[in-house]
Amino acid sequence: MNCPDADSRILKGPPIGQTSADLLANLLGIHNQRLASMDTDGVDYMVLSCVTPCIQGISDPVAAEAMARNINDDLAAAISNNTVRFGGFASLSMHNATMAAQELERAIVDLRFLGAMLNDYQQSGPDNATLLYYDQPAFWEMVTELDVPVYPHPRDNIAQIQALVYAHAPWLEGPGQVSRTCAV
Repeated sequence: MNCPDADSRILKGPPIGQTSADLLANLLGIHNQRLASMDTDGVDYMVLSCVTPCIQGISDPVAAEAMARNINDDLAAAISNNTVRFGGFASLSMHNATMAAQELERAIVDLRFLGAMLNDYQQSGPDNATLLYYDQPAFWEMVTELDVPVYPHPRDNIAQIQALVYAHAPWLEGPGQVSRTCAV
């Protein structure tokens, strides 16, 4: 599934060998192109989620919570006719741990999702540069109660992190460093 700005980000630079249209079709055409690719490549089951940074890139809590709910509903509708081949990870706004826990519970119990995916940190604040990390007990208590996985997904660093951490050695920035930070 994609967030509102994902199409514009994807169209900026698809992988080598693909056109923007091909990439969008591969990402969004789950019952046509993606299912055919899964069959060709011997993939029996795929867990779908929102592309990075998804909800974690939305600083307004009300907008982020509404968008998370809409994305989860859209993903549930998209996979509902083929749950033998597709599952979903919930998108969550992490501005408020209690609200995130409630949306996770709804996604697991009502939408039959398998867990959640969180991208490194939640952007917040009027400048979108306040970073919230996922250390609030209310959320993790719900994760434990539901006994579901939470997939911490790396994302591109915002300019603030690039400047503070990688200005002296820009060649260090990339998926390996982001994954390391995500795992901590």
